[in-house]
Amino acid sequence: GRLNLGFSISPDIPVASRLVAALDVEDVTGAFNEDNSFWKRVHAGVEMGFLKDHIILRGGINQGYLSGGAEIDLWVLRAGYVYYSEEMGAYSGQDRDSRHLVKVTLGW
Repeated sequence: GRLNLGFSISPDIPVASRLVAALDVEDVTGAFNEDNSFWKRVHAGVEMGFLKDHIILRGGINQGYLSGGAEIDLWVLRAGYVYYSEEMGAYSGQDRDSRHLVKVTLGW
């Protein structure tokens, strides 16, 4: 079997309407023997909401690479952008595949 560990915290801070920090480590025991890279299994990030979560900022680390994004909620229009990288090789830093994601939602 595979053992994954993760945790998150959500402290109250006066400058943000919401703050969440999370860390996830996949396959802690190395059960799949796909690689020997600890950083390839690590995902960590922080999400901060402002103005009652109408503006959200995100930043973190995915498989050893920096990631980030932002989202804005204007009642019927929600738009967001995310940048992250996936490791395609056997260890973190070998073969980076950078990705950009844009999402626009209309609705109420």
